[in-house]
Amino acid sequence: MGRCQICFSASEDLEYHFIKEPKTWEEAQTFCRKFYTDLAKVKNMKELERLRAAADGGTDVWIGLHQTSDQNKKWHWSQPEVQYNEGEAEWKEGQPDDEGGVENCVIRQFDVKYPTRYHYWFGLSRDSWSWSDRSDSSFRNWNSDVNPLKHKCAALRAQGRWESDTCDLKKPFICHGGLKTRKMLFKIKMSSSAGDFDSLKPLILERLYNHLRANDLTDFKLRWKTDEDDKDT
Repeated sequence: MGRCQICFSASEDLEYHFIKEPKTWEEAQTFCRKFYTDLAKVKNMKELERLRAAADGGTDVWIGLHQTSDQNKKWHWSQPEVQYNEGEAEWKEGQPDDEGGVENCVIRQFDVKYPTRYHYWFGLSRDSWSWSDRSDSSFRNWNSDVNPLKHKCAALRAQGRWESDTCDLKKPFICHGGLKTRKMLFKIKMSSSAGDFDSLKPLILERLYNHLRANDLTDFKLRWKTDEDDKDT
């Protein structure tokens, strides 16, 4: 009997994993969900620095931020890890109304009689960008020279800044989450006419290795486990 076991590593902290093989944004999302948790998300500057370190100098790398339709815009507080609660909002009657066009930022008004005299911006805004894993972080680090609405998917660029790009382009990418555990058990029955089983082991392992690589598995080990091993445990 042969046994194949795929090894994995894990950590209590959020892990970033840089994948060098170029894929489209959607292909990268599928890969990350299959083998990790999802495409990388970022909640604050500390995580951004860790993301840059994981990219290993890469300056054109997919992350998990993508643009949805205008109908799916979400309100966010400027403090990234504070969630917006609709039930606690104190909107003026009839607001928000987009009366002046697309209105994505909020002012605080104090004087009802003179509404344009006493008001100021405060940290509530909305956009149509969301993270692949549907988390609610409002952290953004766009390149100030680029219009993020031009394309639908976000990429990490130089100095940790982000730019939007065409989602069908193939780029390296970053996943987050611990590597998922996958164990595969292969039982092999040998007939007496098959010859020396020990001499066939390297060929069998080579074919298994090629099969797993063809299915996007890159971090694994193969080993034999015999009936004698089972008796010892």
